[in-house]
Amino acid sequence: MVWNTRHLFHLHTDYTKTMKLSSVLAGLVVVAVMVSDLPSSRARSARMLFCSGPTDQLVAEGSNVTLTCNCSYSRFYPHRHYQYLFQHRFIQWFYQVFPEQPVAISNDEDVTPQFVEKFTVTSSTDNGKDLHISTVSTIESGQFFCRIQSDVEGIDLGYASPAARLSVSKATPNLTSLRLRDPPQCEVTSHLKEQHHVGDLVVLTCTPPVGSEGMVRALTWSHPGDVLFRGKLYITPSQHHSYTVTRVLQKEDNCRRFRCDAEPSDVFENPDDARCSVVPLKMAVFLSPELAYVAVGGKAIFNCSTEGETKSSRFFWKNLSKYSKERLKINGTAGRFQLDASRKILTVSPVLAEDDGTKISCQVWYEMDCRKQSSWSVLKVLAFEQASESPTVESQQACGLGMKDFAWVAACCFLAGVVVTSLVSLAVWRKIRKRGNTPRNMGDTPRNKASHDTKLGVRYTPACTVAVDQSDVYQNIDV
Repeated sequence: MVWNTRHLFHLHTDYTKTMKLSSVLAGLVVVAVMVSDLPSSRARSARMLFCSGPTDQLVAEGSNVTLTCNCSYSRFYPHRHYQYLFQHRFIQWFYQVFPEQPVAISNDEDVTPQFVEKFTVTSSTDNGKDLHISTVSTIESGQFFCRIQSDVEGIDLGYASPAARLSVSKATPNLTSLRLRDPPQCEVTSHLKEQHHVGDLVVLTCTPPVGSEGMVRALTWSHPGDVLFRGKLYITPSQHHSYTVTRVLQKEDNCRRFRCDAEPSDVFENPDDARCSVVPLKMAVFLSPELAYVAVGGKAIFNCSTEGETKSSRFFWKNLSKYSKERLKINGTAGRFQLDASRKILTVSPVLAEDDGTKISCQVWYEMDCRKQSSWSVLKVLAFEQASESPTVESQQACGLGMKDFAWVAACCFLAGVVVTSLVSLAVWRKIRKRGNTPRNMGDTPRNKASHDTKLGVRYTPACTVAVDQSDVYQNIDV
């Protein structure tokens, strides 16, 4: 009997503990349910209530536009509290032009006075509101979105739909495409300079295409080599702005593209046309020597250099023979054309006679899409080897004369001979003519012809007596 009493006491104690624990658990469950029914946070409300629509539209100026919005609450959370909030709610339409803040267009079907002239709101469904815009113009271009709001005081649902972009094209409706056909234009200028150098202050200008009002919303300048060089200009729908930035050119800017992007890109027929680029700095490439005179069997060396060389720069060579007229790449690994490890020095060895007149050029690749080529250097080959077989050839090589040089010398000698012969012939002809005009007898001499004319009072004195050779005249008297 004693054992049964103790056993009953232990059973009563266990039952009491179990009941207390059950009461605590039940209380926690009740509290959890109550908390779950309360709108404790905006994120919780966002999972319950949502809005969908509108979508992006590209329309012609002068047409009518309708944007739709539908709001609802999730059927997976059928709490009475959210059903109550949804029944006591209204839907708002907003309009935004970056970088300005959104502006409310309507509360349900009540349009604000600012937009009442061209905007109307109707109920498409029990939970949907449609926004109608009549005779749109470029001014109405912008972002549109709707938002569900509660009219219960102290509760802000604040859940908005994704924003839709309305783009208004100035093109006529009968065209097959309303998108822009021309890309933006990029220009680079500096003060009275056409060729830019390191340290110059240049002006970069990006201009959207004509007729892009209401379509191009922003212009962005960027530079792939400088993450800090980035600027964005928002364009209002009724304006046509150019975006201008300045830059002090640095060595690292050599052959780098400054790019301007127009946003959004889908208003262009070709998305690649939504951007333009400009390269303000292209440093020259130098190749020396310009003329290389080398004898047959000798060695010709060409050096290529540039101020804009970077770690990623690569050098490429080409040669153009005057016989084949074909530009050939020089790989520098085999044959007579050899390149050093840096590919900046080209060695041609041995030089052959057919290399005469060969043109050499060097091209530097700064980036994959930017290359700069040097001017052409010419290889002049002397026609004879240094080890000549005759003294005449040795003397010709000592003077550094080639076949073309001999041709020039021969032509000059021929012309000199013609000139000398002409001068000698002219002198002989004058001598013969002078002898033919000399008088042969005394009766015809000017001295006998001279007389004093008393009527005229003038004495004639022949002026040619000084020039007459008297030895010839008096020589004929003794005959």
